[in-house]
Amino acid sequence: MPAGTAPVTSVRRVQSGRGSVAAAPPELPVPSSAGDASAPVGYAEVGDAVRALYTDGITARRGAFAPEWADRVREDIEQAFEEARQRPGGAVGRGPNRYYVEIHPEQLRGFVDLVDHPWVRAVSEAVLGPDYRIVELGFDIPFAGAVNQPWHRDFPPGSRASTVGHRTEG
Repeated sequence: MPAGTAPVTSVRRVQSGRGSVAAAPPELPVPSSAGDASAPVGYAEVGDAVRALYTDGITARRGAFAPEWADRVREDIEQAFEEARQRPGGAVGRGPNRYYVEIHPEQLRGFVDLVDHPWVRAVSEAVLGPDYRIVELGFDIPFAGAVNQPWHRDFPPGSRASTVGHRTEG
């Protein structure tokens, strides 16, 4: 990966009992544990994260992971991208200088740390409901000259496409 290029990572196509999320709901839901004083993530913090996700299209928790952890994840993404480029259809073109790759969770050393982080779980539950499941792990890599990809959804609400026909099944 060229110097100065940062991969954009996402856990995509998440399935829940409420379906996928398209636009901000009239009220911002929060997980049932968010009001519990003993919970590691507070109600206000989750509400702020959900609000940022719906308005800005992205949210993050500063300091959630050590820089060394992020470096390992970057290394794994770079390796997965290079491996995908060697397979026909492995790195899908998304316009000039942009690629999308789906990987198995085992290829990302920090996967369990990420999906089991209390803040990630709380925000995921707030947005998707308590029965959400991660069904695909993928990332976009935009190189210099790639067109900005605006916030979007891959499938219409209620679409079976979010749960059927994953390239990493099997």
